[in-house]
Amino acid sequence: MKKLLLSLAILGVMTFAACSDDEKDYTPRYTMCQHCDIPEEEGYEVCTGENGNAYVGNADTGIPLVQYFSLFCDNIPSENPNQQPVYTDCVMCISDATPEGKKICKGANGNAFTFVGNTGTDTGVVYATYLTDNCTTTTPIPVTTTDCVTCSETDLTPEIEVCKGSNNNAYVGTQDMGISYTLYINTLEQTTGTNCE
Repeated sequence: MKKLLLSLAILGVMTFAACSDDEKDYTPRYTMCQHCDIPEEEGYEVCTGENGNAYVGNADTGIPLVQYFSLFCDNIPSENPNQQPVYTDCVMCISDATPEGKKICKGANGNAFTFVGNTGTDTGVVYATYLTDNCTTTTPIPVTTTDCVTCSETDLTPEIEVCKGSNNNAYVGTQDMGISYTLYINTLEQTTGTNCE
């Protein structure tokens, strides 16, 4: 009940603020939208703005999405509810049966996925187990990255380069961070004071 009352209070404040700014005709751009579950209630839609904050009714709550869900919703936010499935750690699996190799990637559920074209099929086997049982050797498939930025927390900490992978995830070096590029950078900047340029 507390979550419902808090949600309604925030929604009321945002509605008042939105009404006073009607003449601006500004609609934020969202990276994703998803449902906030409230016990014994219908719930409502919460969107993630480009700044990583939760938006309700086109109004910025000023609260990062994950924190918003922990405060007001009974579910946790999905990282990619409106996007294609995310695959990481793609390799060419070479064996006697497939000397030319076949593409195997790790899915978000931890299982190995095989591919026909760009369509992945869940093998139902944990990624590491599948590779051990089915591959004589593996060759990593390089990921094409774009939009690289340099991020540093302070002058004393080493800089890191964050790039966007072909799956729209953030990459630090060759490591897939498992989170969208925009959300990863926004989270770094908002939670640690990191500056990314």
